Amino acid sequence: MKRIYSNLFSTFRVSRVAKKAFDLCNSTANHFKITQSARHLKKTSASARVTLDESTHRQCGESERAGPKLLRLFSVACALFCPASVLAQSGVEAAPARLGAGFGGPSAPEVYLDEIQNRRTDTGPSYILPGFDKALDPWFKFKERIEQNANFRMGGHYQINYQKADRVLNEPDYGLGGLFRFTGVWKSRGLENRDAGRIEFTFDYRHAIGNGVAPSALAQQFGYVGTTNAILGDTKFDLYSLYYAKPFRSGTSGFAIGRIDPNNFFYTHGFSNPWTGFMNNEVVNPVSVLQPQSSWGILGGYYFNDNIYGVAGTFDANGFTSDDLEFFEGGAEFWTGVELGYVPSQAERLDKKISLTLWHLDEREDAGTEESYGAALTASWTFGDWNPFTRIGFSEGDAPPYNTSFLAGFRKKMRNGADILGLAHSRGESSAGFGWQNATELFYNYYLAKNLAVTFDIQRIGNPLLNPVDDEVWLFGIRTRITF
Repeated sequence: MKRIYSNLFSTFRVSRVAKKAFDLCNSTANHFKITQSARHLKKTSASARVTLDESTHRQCGESERAGPKLLRLFSVACALFCPASVLAQSGVEAAPARLGAGFGGPSAPEVYLDEIQNRRTDTGPSYILPGFDKALDPWFKFKERIEQNANFRMGGHYQINYQKADRVLNEPDYGLGGLFRFTGVWKSRGLENRDAGRIEFTFDYRHAIGNGVAPSALAQQFGYVGTTNAILGDTKFDLYSLYYAKPFRSGTSGFAIGRIDPNNFFYTHGFSNPWTGFMNNEVVNPVSVLQPQSSWGILGGYYFNDNIYGVAGTFDANGFTSDDLEFFEGGAEFWTGVELGYVPSQAERLDKKISLTLWHLDEREDAGTEESYGAALTASWTFGDWNPFTRIGFSEGDAPPYNTSFLAGFRKKMRNGADILGLAHSRGESSAGFGWQNATELFYNYYLAKNLAVTFDIQRIGNPLLNPVDDEVWLFGIRTRITF
């Protein structure tokens, strides 16, 4: 009875999150003030300087305790038993032919491959290096033949990132690294079959270059609790994702099971594209949420009608990018998420969307983090060439870096839609009791060719929480990306 009561109480607490999210929208002054013991503050200050991949690794633990079972059962039920009667009577419009195209974010395999292909067929602006694209013609023609003959799509990119800080506590003062990504999708039936099952995978090779650190580790050089580059660590070869996906009812519902990054399906908006847009993790991901990376789990999604969708899933809480494919190595410790959102249509969901995400993370004994839960409310809407966006998030527990976070910014299409200009400002309250920290980022993504882009990036970090000397730190960054 004690365990049942605990599970019900935990689920009740998560349900309270939804109400608090709406309360927070009405009054930005209404947010949590979480106090921490001096012992935990010292422990957190020592660990807060690790990179995004490293911090996830340090939080891996073993426990035999399961979190709130009712919330996870609800998530699994949504994944496996999408209500056909609701979909049949709702008049849902014909969906894109891929599960990722209806629910996934910019890094989901199908969406990622679409982005490369759509740019390749773009006839809008002129590019200054058309010969670069022409040199890749044989490769893209080969891919087309493979798609037609074997129902297999593939592609990838290589990028190099450089970031330099104007002041640091420890040398070096720059981060330089590269990332090679290869993604593939195999369908069991024709490419145009909307409900065909498919296997999707992504391989990464992330590495530092030279004598500096990887860009995602630069933040610890000047005491920033976060990372100025959300993706580029030094984890070498990774199986980023490998899962089976099965859409139903013309792609308006479906499920996926396997090794999945929850970031690809929860709070996914166009502005959170780490390949062509912002670099700072406070913009790319909601930092008041702590979710696993590349984790074993199951998720499902469905559209109630043309505009309202839901996504739910549960995952190994200790999964991370370079975990050697460990399967629940930390025991029965779960991350569970449920999201509801509004979009004008599936095709516009990355440019026009309002979403509310509720999440829960079990206590992890080896990681030394307590049970945590929270909510993130995100709104992004495109008006012509302008895309303003905002996000409000809050949580309880010491697992995420922040307990309260605010984000606002915009993107603007430039040069007949070829390039992107972006500006964002974020502010968050440390879950360790250090206080408030903020970050501002400005970038311009310029395409030299359809398959070659360079991004110029400037960031200002205000009040870096682990820096006793500097009130602000400025960074200059440049990113070069080749797609194939």
